[in-house]
Amino acid sequence: MPAAASEVTTGIADRGRLAACVEAGAIGVVSKAAGFGDLADVVRRAVDGMELLTDHQRQNLLAELRAERLADGARPAPFAFLSPREQAMLAALVAGESADAIAARTYVSLATIRSQIRSILRKLGVKSQLAAVALARRANWTHPSR
Repeated sequence: MPAAASEVTTGIADRGRLAACVEAGAIGVVSKAAGFGDLADVVRRAVDGMELLTDHQRQNLLAELRAERLADGARPAPFAFLSPREQAMLAALVAGESADAIAARTYVSLATIRSQIRSILRKLGVKSQLAAVALARRANWTHPSR
């Protein structure tokens, strides 16, 4: 007996996550955020054995998922351009250390630390230490030696 097909109803509205459900075999997806009318319509169509997603809708969702995965794969790329010293510096910033604390801990002048930070910002394409830390966290970047 073949496995039963399922329709996914979820509180999640993220289209990438909904597309992952379709990729995993769901015959339809609907977010609870869509509203009661949409939910009732999906349930009615499922009970009547009707198609829940057109091929066009399915392909659009899966194309969005592929694009999202490609973008996710590209996120760590700018970190590869950082030198080992810059990677260690970024790891210290992510850990919450200030430029002054890094300078004291590494016995390097504050001017040198600030120069390295400017280089990190330039290579990552951001304008502040906070943005660099946020980028690293969003990409789940970790220092290669850790």
